[in-house]
Amino acid sequence: MHVKSVNDFCENTTRRLKGNFLRRAAPILGFYYILKIHFVLISTKQVSLKT
Repeated sequence: MHVKSVNDFCENTTRRLKGNFLRRAAPILGFYYILKIHFVLISTKQVSLKT
């Protein structure tokens, strides 16, 4: 019984940590992807302008 409760506690803790991390990281990852796409678009535009 005690071991099961410890396992449940560990699972709940990891799930909560994952949720918090994803909630915090989501805006940063979104910003990073927007920047990446933006730079890709700029580089493709410059290539098309050069040709």
